[in-house]
Amino acid sequence: MTTRRNRDEFSKFNSNCHFVSGHYVRLAYYGYRTTRSNEDYLVGGRNTNAIIMALSYGATFTSTSAIIGFGGLAAMNGFGLIWLAFLNIFIGVFIAFAVFGKRIRKLSVNLEAYTFSELLGRHYQSKFITILSGMFIFIFMPAYTSVVLIGGGRFLEQALSIDYNIGLLILAVIVGIYVIGGGIKAVLYTDAFAAAIMIIGMAIFLFMSYQAVGGIVEGHNTLTSMEDLVPQALIDQGHQGWTSMPAIGSPMWWTLVSTIIMGVGIGVLAQPQLTMRFMTVKNNKAMNRSVLVGGVFMFFITGAAYMIGPISNVYFYKNEGDIAINIANGNPDLVIPMFISEIMPEWFVYLFTLTLISAVISTISSLIHLQGTAFGQDILSNLGIKSVLGIDSSRIGVLIGLQVLLFYPIYYLVGSLHRQQPFGLEFVQLDFYLR
Repeated sequence: MTTRRNRDEFSKFNSNCHFVSGHYVRLAYYGYRTTRSNEDYLVGGRNTNAIIMALSYGATFTSTSAIIGFGGLAAMNGFGLIWLAFLNIFIGVFIAFAVFGKRIRKLSVNLEAYTFSELLGRHYQSKFITILSGMFIFIFMPAYTSVVLIGGGRFLEQALSIDYNIGLLILAVIVGIYVIGGGIKAVLYTDAFAAAIMIIGMAIFLFMSYQAVGGIVEGHNTLTSMEDLVPQALIDQGHQGWTSMPAIGSPMWWTLVSTIIMGVGIGVLAQPQLTMRFMTVKNNKAMNRSVLVGGVFMFFITGAAYMIGPISNVYFYKNEGDIAINIANGNPDLVIPMFISEIMPEWFVYLFTLTLISAVISTISSLIHLQGTAFGQDILSNLGIKSVLGIDSSRIGVLIGLQVLLFYPIYYLVGSLHRQQPFGLEFVQLDFYLR
């Protein structure tokens, strides 16, 4: 039954959504107005501001699962996940920008390549490589995009009390309109705005978390002294306390190091939607300037989530008499939402909700643009189809990509997600902090 308080809170949240969505619309329209050529649509005219590129890169890199899912995993595994934040900054920003980014940008300019597949094909002088690479992106990337889109649909279902399918459709239509109209420029500008919201939200959340446990030193000392509270099942897997790494060679150590830290930390270099960002800046000087902005962003977003997770154990033990994962009934996806509901004021709930929506939209828009250009620019154009009914092939690619995304992988993945229940936004229960 909907209470008056719930209706009032929904009204406040709705007002904030209107405020933020208004800025999204303005930025998307600006992207549309300044997109005049195919080069603008695909690589932003190669003169994108370094700060905007870095923020867009970070927002695309950081999906909501990195905040909610990985934050919950950190509550269970401890500060060991900080090494993932280190790799996010060192490899995901410094190596990616300063080493690979400069070479990719230079190569794409020399070869006049507008997509990642086109870059590969022209470098090896093979149209077949371009088409094959584009097909791989167009066929396999929807699986990743669908998971993020499903999470966004579930989130809107909870936050706005609307049907899940309607939430899914709203997200797809909104993102589809501005990606089709403004291309990569609209994606970059809206991503940068989303990144700003994410930085503010996570910086406040990090500060309030440490304040809730008595400060940094007090919080860490207390967490270290709680070593004897680690569940026996985790001790058997190698857990040695939340401020220590798991025992070297133990099952937990292998999972943490080989799968989570190295898999995610190094795997970022192979994500074409991120590689595309390097083609949008003017020169190496802009690339250098973007390193600092990208590094700071990664620190606040991923680092904050990996620090807040373990610290939540201190708060819950002091106030509830048990550690976070037990309070969450064994579901790490619920730790961060529960922690927010306990320590944060109502106004932050709205801000954090918008932070999560921003993370969802920024990732989806970049992936849809990548899939659309892979189909339109890499496949259709190379098969001799430059336009259909006056619409250029890249925009046609986005339209077809949206339909594939909505009507095939989603219904497959919905069933899969309900069966497997992986960590991610789709299991965030907003009622924990909206009730």
